[in-house]
Amino acid sequence: MMRPLMEEAYRVLAEGEVPVIVAPTGYGKTVASPEIYRRSLREGLAAGLVHVAPLRSLVKKVYRDVFKPHGGGYQMHEAPGESPDKSPYFLRGLVVTTLDSYLWNMYRIPVAEAVKLEERLSMGHYYPIAAAALTSVNVFDEAHLYLDEALTPGVGVDAVRVLVETLAGMNSLLVVETATLRPSTLAGIAEGLNEKLARWGRRARILALPCQAKMLSGHEATRKLEVAGVEDEEWVDASTLEWHTRITGSWDTVLPEMARLQDQGLVLAVSNTVSGAVDLYRRLQGMGIEELLLIHGRLSEEDRARAEEKLGDMETGVVVATQVVEAGVDVNSIAVYTEAAPLENLVQRAGRACRRGRSLEYCRSEGARLTIVDTGEYTVYDEDETRRALGLVASREGRVDWRLPCDRQGYTGYATLIHEADTLPTGGPILQGGQAREEAVTSLLKAYLENDGRPWALLDILKHAGLCSLYRQTAMVSILVDDAQGTVTASLDWALANAGKILQRGHESGAPLVKAWRVDGEGSVIVEASNLWSVWQRERARRARGHGGNCHMLYNSLKRDITRAAERLEARATILQWGFLAAPGAYQPGIGLAPGNMEG
Repeated sequence: MMRPLMEEAYRVLAEGEVPVIVAPTGYGKTVASPEIYRRSLREGLAAGLVHVAPLRSLVKKVYRDVFKPHGGGYQMHEAPGESPDKSPYFLRGLVVTTLDSYLWNMYRIPVAEAVKLEERLSMGHYYPIAAAALTSVNVFDEAHLYLDEALTPGVGVDAVRVLVETLAGMNSLLVVETATLRPSTLAGIAEGLNEKLARWGRRARILALPCQAKMLSGHEATRKLEVAGVEDEEWVDASTLEWHTRITGSWDTVLPEMARLQDQGLVLAVSNTVSGAVDLYRRLQGMGIEELLLIHGRLSEEDRARAEEKLGDMETGVVVATQVVEAGVDVNSIAVYTEAAPLENLVQRAGRACRRGRSLEYCRSEGARLTIVDTGEYTVYDEDETRRALGLVASREGRVDWRLPCDRQGYTGYATLIHEADTLPTGGPILQGGQAREEAVTSLLKAYLENDGRPWALLDILKHAGLCSLYRQTAMVSILVDDAQGTVTASLDWALANAGKILQRGHESGAPLVKAWRVDGEGSVIVEASNLWSVWQRERARRARGHGGNCHMLYNSLKRDITRAAERLEARATILQWGFLAAPGAYQPGIGLAPGNMEG
């Protein structure tokens, strides 16, 4: 069974339209995909379903909890020993994939052959992927994380939009799902789709709960679009809680309260940075809290799995996390304490409270809590967006409903605040085109997709733009900790910037050490990344003078170091796995890879 909004979405899809679903967190958007797949297959609408999620952690969760029981598969980058349930060419009927893998595949660089393509040894086998995707329903889940240019500026958002619009122009079956996209962003997406869909006599249709549909219909940006309200009184009644929201200036004021509450149920504390989360975790340790868990993006795969397994068994205690909890981590807390962030992030974090069972019953009797800690430091998110969020919450004297989108007696719905944030003056238009380079790259990407460009052409586009990826602004690399803990995935820029505290380095050159090994198990070697280190020194000086980064130059120098390792192993770089070596003590089990681990 699907909830009413998802039932309507399937009906719209079956009629040939593109449903854009705007539904609250925890509504059941993701879990509807297997049922959409079954109906599409049974009714001859599509041969499969490809579910696109923005984060690796979310792909793992969706695969394990939702898709695997239905015989589904998944696709994302992993180390050797990959699961037989992986589907790099999307040939399984039901597949969940990371956004990165989906983009590479659909931009004609199959992830299974990416290294060969980079080495110019193959053009890749793109057409099986195209055949699979173009005969499937393509579901873009958590779309606010990668389609909102106001919060994630740069070429990456444009690369996703260009692809989605190109698929619409090819008469593909599409579904867009979100909880917190702003009206202006929704309008940009829907209008871009409609322009491409018109040639097929199709259109995009926005679906929401009735009260939110009414707001969207009255908003200047979306009032000319087709917006439909779908009743779901059962969900609204079950989700109505008494919320207590406040803003405080320091973690010191709330730590004793968190310690008291943790005996009543699970308490969630969210920091905007890994270092902040680690510091908060250690402070809570010092208070003698025994049931304590830390989750962030620089835990190893093995440590992260152990943490999530423990989380599933926790009913009391404190979970300290970064923004990774906004998608892909199932926290069911009685209260949320979070550092200040834009409204969209606050809504997602508040959505980790009062989800079911013991926590929900506690919230029904004692009320749901969201405490925002405004330290005055805005290093991760745009300062104007963050201050705007704080101002809007304060203007309601904390009477905000973080679960329901619309106003009710005594409370302002979260969507009302998002709509207000979208109309207040900003430093620039919400949907700005970006710098000249970004506009040029976007035009080239569009031409590449529309004219059946070859993959080497795309690699050249990225090279000249100084980019390593279609979405990320930097390359992601593996950092090898030890045999028991495995690897940590981190950005190349971050690893180099913190090399002195987290990476093993050569005694003479100071260059990071890279371990490379043959996938057939016939040997390994450790080399100094001297080419990379030399380029990084120049790149760091350029950035200090205010110039933009050039990820492609860094990554190319790293590949030269990997090639040197391959030569020592008498192998091609295409059959190597590799990673940076973490410095001794830089990684601590349960704490993760953090520069502060080695202080003192």
